[in-house]
Amino acid sequence: MKWKTRLTELLGCEYPILQGALSRIGTWKFAAAVSEAGAHGCITGAVSLTPEKPREDIRRCRKATEMWQEDYDRLSGSCGSSCIEGSLHQEC
Repeated sequence: MKWKTRLTELLGCEYPILQGALSRIGTWKFAAAVSEAGAHGCITGAVSLTPEKPREDIRRCRKATEMWQEDYDRLSGSCGSSCIEGSLHQEC
């Protein structure tokens, strides 16, 4: 049963459920699984410890599913703005 709400229409998902930013487990695999289940998955920035990691994660998630979102509200470690900059310029 698909739900039709403002949120599902805005995000293009089946259910009005958003995966929160989950430090250490918000990986591309988890985001893809959440998205494939019909909710809205996101890659958590805290799992990206180098500027190259977000690019790699974005590529993998895009291959696995069309529904996902990056979340860089919780960046930690030495990567910081370099990870954001790297992901913003990601082209696949």
